[in-house]
Amino acid sequence: MSSSEQTPAGTPTRHIRLLRVAAYWPALLTALLSSSLVLGLARSHDQERQANERARVQGELMNLRERVEALGRATFTPTANLVAMIELDGHISEARFNALAAQALPLLPHVRSIGAAPDDVLRFIYPLDGNQALLNLDLRQLPEQYRQIEKARRLGQPQMSGPLALRQGGTGLIQRSPVFVSQGEQAARYWGSVSVVADLQAFMDAAGLNQQADLHLTLYELQTPPVDAAPEQLLPGPLIWAQDGQSPPPALAAGSINLALDLPGARWLLSARPIQAPRALPSWVSLEMGVGMLASLAISALVALLVYRRRQLQQRNLALSSQLRDGQRTQAELEETQLRFRSLTAMATDWVWEQDEELRFTFISRIAEEATQVPSPNILNHKRWESPSLLPGTDWARHIAMLERHESFRDFEYAQLTPEGSVRHISISGAPVFDKEGRFCGYRGIGRNITAAKLAEQALRDSQTALGTLNAELEQRVARRTHELSDALQHLRSAQDDLLRSEKMAALGSLVAGVAHELNTPLGNCLTTASTLDERMRELRRSFDGGQMRRSELTRFLDDGRSACSILLSSMGTANELVAHFKQVSVDQTSAQRRVFKLGDVVADVLSVLRPSLRKSRVRTLEDIQLPRPIDGYPGPLGQLITNLLMNALLHAFPEPAGDTAAEALIRLRAWPVDEHYFELSVSDNGQGMRAEVRRRAFDPFFTTKMGRGGTGLGLNIVYNISTGILGGQVELKSEPGQGAEFIFRLPYVAPTALPAQAHAPAPPLPPPLP
Repeated sequence: MSSSEQTPAGTPTRHIRLLRVAAYWPALLTALLSSSLVLGLARSHDQERQANERARVQGELMNLRERVEALGRATFTPTANLVAMIELDGHISEARFNALAAQALPLLPHVRSIGAAPDDVLRFIYPLDGNQALLNLDLRQLPEQYRQIEKARRLGQPQMSGPLALRQGGTGLIQRSPVFVSQGEQAARYWGSVSVVADLQAFMDAAGLNQQADLHLTLYELQTPPVDAAPEQLLPGPLIWAQDGQSPPPALAAGSINLALDLPGARWLLSARPIQAPRALPSWVSLEMGVGMLASLAISALVALLVYRRRQLQQRNLALSSQLRDGQRTQAELEETQLRFRSLTAMATDWVWEQDEELRFTFISRIAEEATQVPSPNILNHKRWESPSLLPGTDWARHIAMLERHESFRDFEYAQLTPEGSVRHISISGAPVFDKEGRFCGYRGIGRNITAAKLAEQALRDSQTALGTLNAELEQRVARRTHELSDALQHLRSAQDDLLRSEKMAALGSLVAGVAHELNTPLGNCLTTASTLDERMRELRRSFDGGQMRRSELTRFLDDGRSACSILLSSMGTANELVAHFKQVSVDQTSAQRRVFKLGDVVADVLSVLRPSLRKSRVRTLEDIQLPRPIDGYPGPLGQLITNLLMNALLHAFPEPAGDTAAEALIRLRAWPVDEHYFELSVSDNGQGMRAEVRRRAFDPFFTTKMGRGGTGLGLNIVYNISTGILGGQVELKSEPGQGAEFIFRLPYVAPTALPAQAHAPAPPLPPPLP
């Protein structure tokens, strides 16, 4: 029953539950009162126990304070005696110091050493064994300890500090007393200090602090409180000692007992808290409390049992009344359900039918007459398959066999012929009906007219057939078009390869023309010098034959001959160098042979061959090749890459020769290592730069801004294909209008192995251009 339902008396269920719980108020009140009494007694007993424990701990702590203070006074008494003796005599000898220290030290086993430091230099120390390293130690060189000496000197009284790490090992306490020697009427003179070093752990053992097994003790430096401050007003300073090396809390623990200690030169805070064994239950839980709680529960249970018996009698009476009301309500709901079913059946598009055990119709809803246009009297007392309007094509034998097995069926379809001559499609579903004894009583189910769905399904099949035919025609057209495009692409690639080869041959022809022009000057000089030398030899021969040759004439001829030979050698050397560079470049660019080479040599060969074009365009080149190792790759494609970039710059970056007033045209070729596997090559110019749309398409094949004026559109495409193909690298283009252009190549020191076809055939065109 939900919370919104009502009881026969009109009371909500939620209120009924509250009333049921409230009926046990006597038991709850009894349990509450008895439990409160037991808990109050337990709390009172626990508070009394804690007060007794605190008084005991405070008494023990006061005894410990007296022992620590007495031990401190006894420990540091020798310093007072030494100070008094030095102040009286104005000095002390080593023998006297050792005698006094030897008398005091056996009585104080926890004292490590006694020392005297006149002028703050440790001149005397006893015992000397184990402390030799401290003798003559200048305490002013120890900032931390010297601060203590200065404080004692300023205050004129002893000062104690610790814990300190001792040079002899371990941790200790050090008390330093200043010594002032009287000078008559003048102010007392500072003589030095006397110190006593005590072992911290031995001091605590002698005071008995380590013997308190039931207390957790901690010593702190006491921050300067009022002399009459209450224990709860004492504030701890730095930690001095914790029992058994335990980690102390960051602040004084709640419930701890604290006492101030007065020692010569220091004030300490002794904090103690009882060590209690871990308990699974709170401290106020005891056996007496448990017995009291059990008695309280027993009384409460007895009262609850009485209330429960009373409630049972009341609930039995209510159950009888509720059963009577439920029977009346069930009968009303059944009548309402039958009425709802009849109205829904009359309004539904599907109809309801029933058959008896012989599978004859006993009921059919009115909607069936409208859907099938057959009156009910013509259907009742007949079997479904006995209708004369049924059309063939339905497996009635299988359907009848299923019905005889009394199985449920769903969406069984059959067709009828209407009086107008059209076809009506019907779908039915049904389930067998059995009585209480399990005897078969017939079938009950629904039916619907699915003629519209069948017609739509047939139309969809016709459309799919037409669509399949259309798809087949389209596939044939696509196949023919694909074949045509493949042929066109093959022709395009063939034409591109021819253009690339033509571009390479044109570049080589340009190199040949430049070299021929460059060779003309040295060869002309050789010819002129040789003809002049021949004429001079003829004149010398005539003078010799006529007997008129003089010594001066012979000397002049020899000088002219030496000059002619120098001119001939220089000109022939220049021609030989040009021929060698051209030969190397032509061999490399016509065959992609792999070899180990230096990048600087390839750059020098290319610049030597292109020097006529560069000189004609008044473009200066700067080379900065800083590679620590040679390259294992293909110098021919790399030289062609550099050649294409230089020729592209002459054509596009500097379209017109620079005038006298214009900025100097400059092309920079730089190379530097990136890591052990890669280096970068940069070719940049200070020319007119590129617009964004030109930069995006710079590497596209057949794209040029100088079509018909010397540009083919393949120069940079060849550069891209060489750098990313046979050289196995990457290329990046940076350019802005008026700021020149820079091509940066990231190339490996060892080029990837190229297939023979890749090494000699043109590379495929560029995919998408750089952004």
